[in-house]
Parts: sequence; C-alpha cells; structure tokens
Amino acid sequence: VHPNIFNQWKLKLEPDEGRKYPIALKENFIQKDTLYIQVPNGYELESLPKPQSIHSDFGEYSIEFIYQQQQIVMIRYQTSIKKSWPPSRYNDLMNFFNAMYQYDRGQVVLKKKYLV
Repeated sequence: VHPNIFNQWKLKLEPDEGRKYPIALKENFIQKDTLYIQVPNGYELESLPKPQSIHSDFGEYSIEFIYQQQQIVMIRYQTSIKKSWPPSRYNDLMNFFNAMYQYDRGQVVLKKKYLV
C-alpha cells in the first residue's frame, strides 16, 4: 500500500555537471499533512517505512508512519526556503529533492490474518 497518495513530491532531478546558472527557489512555504488509513478487518500490519528526516539549507522534510488500533497514521512535514544558491550547490539540491521523492513513495505492507 502506498499511503502518501495525495501529496507526493513530484520533482526528481537528474545530475547537471555543467550547470552555469544559479538555483532559485521562488517561495517560502510550510506544509504539514496527516493522513489516517483504517486497516481492514482480517488484515494486520507486516511493515511500515522507517521515519525519515532531512534538514538542509533548502528546507526541511520529515515523514513518519505510526500504527495504532488498526489504523496507520502518516505525518508529513515539508518547508521550503526562498533563496538563490550558486550553481555549485545543484548536487545538494538534487540530493534533497530526490530523497523527498523516494521517501514519499514508502510502502506499508499488510498481510491477511489466518485463523487457526
């Protein structure tokens, strides 16, 4: 199950070794999402993604999944900082964006309960 279906980071950057122009993030923002997913009767949790957290000059990001009382809770937090950086910081930005892209696609694994 992919629980974060509503607000996934969509931009995955590719390496750009010859970058000549500055990087400009054009807005400040703070976004926090909390999503509740009820686990259907007859299923139990097998695994959750590990909590992830990134702190960088470009912003912050965290995502965590909690399982309690047959319910999965996903808490996602992201900030962006309006600022310009030199082209030499492109790889750092790429790593920040691509980590968010990957973490937003974490999977929850459920398994069917079998009665004995």
